[in-house]
Amino acid sequence: MLLDVLRGIMRKRHRPLAADEPLSAHAWLERGLGFQALGQLHEAEQAFRRALALDPASPDAAHLLGVLIYRLERAPEAVAMLERAAGLAPAHAAIHLHLGSAYHANAMTAEAIASFDRAIRTDPALAAAYSNLGNVYKQVGTLRRAEENYRRALDIDPGVAEAWHNLGNVQREMGDEAQALISFERALVLNPALVEASYSRALALLATGELARGWKAHEVRFELPRRARDLRGFQHPVWQGESLADRTLLVWGEQGIGDEILYAGMYAELSALAGRCVLECSTKLVALFARSFPAARVVARTAPVHPATVTGVDCQIAAGSLGRYLRSNLSSFPSRASYLLAEEARVRHWRSRLNELGPGLKVGFSWRSADMKGERALACTGLEQWDDLLGVPGVHWIALQYDACEQELVPARSRLGVKLIRYEEVDYFNDLDEV
Repeated sequence: MLLDVLRGIMRKRHRPLAADEPLSAHAWLERGLGFQALGQLHEAEQAFRRALALDPASPDAAHLLGVLIYRLERAPEAVAMLERAAGLAPAHAAIHLHLGSAYHANAMTAEAIASFDRAIRTDPALAAAYSNLGNVYKQVGTLRRAEENYRRALDIDPGVAEAWHNLGNVQREMGDEAQALISFERALVLNPALVEASYSRALALLATGELARGWKAHEVRFELPRRARDLRGFQHPVWQGESLADRTLLVWGEQGIGDEILYAGMYAELSALAGRCVLECSTKLVALFARSFPAARVVARTAPVHPATVTGVDCQIAAGSLGRYLRSNLSSFPSRASYLLAEEARVRHWRSRLNELGPGLKVGFSWRSADMKGERALACTGLEQWDDLLGVPGVHWIALQYDACEQELVPARSRLGVKLIRYEEVDYFNDLDEV
């Protein structure tokens, strides 16, 4: 029989043993759980290892140790230990649940699905197994299966905020923003402190055109652990939409290059409103932004910060917060052809180079991100998926992929009998002005 202590691993605090109590395998497990409750994870790991050394056939020790190693983000090692626990106790649903999570973290998708299925067969009322299975299906793009499993989890336990949030996210990806909003609201009723759900709700509001509410809700983004590092730490007061006449405003870019370019659509208007505007951005965007927004001073994001971001500045704001004041409804978007300006001499140069290719349409294309982890891979393609399009006659294809891609282009050229041009003198990753 498995120890009662294991059943309470995530719900129950266990006292550390007194020094004079016998240190059997069971005692080391109790001591390890005590250390874990105190946040002393290294000591907890050593205690679980002592328990396993004393009783190598203990599924409790292998399970607890595997879960702890998983928490310490050592997924391959966690897989091995939890497989050992599953071998020792094949009928224990929680072990298969945790093993599935370790498989998932280790990008072992088929194994994760099989492990969660095994947990469900062992305990059909285990809501977490359905929810985690939904996460796997969502990551590989099998959205209907993901939705089914989230709903099954909620049928068993409708009080799990995270499951409502997960369901809302898959509903968003399936195009049902209105239903996703309902799911996010339910998650927040159950757990108002669930920041991920608050952020997802903000994105859904923006996607449905509720811009005023969406931008206000969007301010929660810096409470996300993954976004906290984006905060620049400037001490100037935050601009809250008041008059900028005769004042200097600092705007600092956030998130990735694409996001910086997206929010830059508001910079020209902002520069006209402020007495003086300083734009801090990625180094690779400085030349492009300086030309496109000549009324502002554009500086690179550096460490230590550029002096222009601290001297003479009256107020500051993150770029992603500008929409709250400049894009409160759809009619506030200006009618224009573009807001970024390329250097005229380089335009002439590249027009000449492209004309050398002869008559026909010239099309630049990129087919994937350099970051193919997790769900990002679903937004990307393999070059072989482009074969039908690249074979269209009368088109000159120019590869704009920003990383090493020659090993993909060579077989594609051979397979299709087309040139697939790439100008190797361009630094596609760093020289965005030239791109």
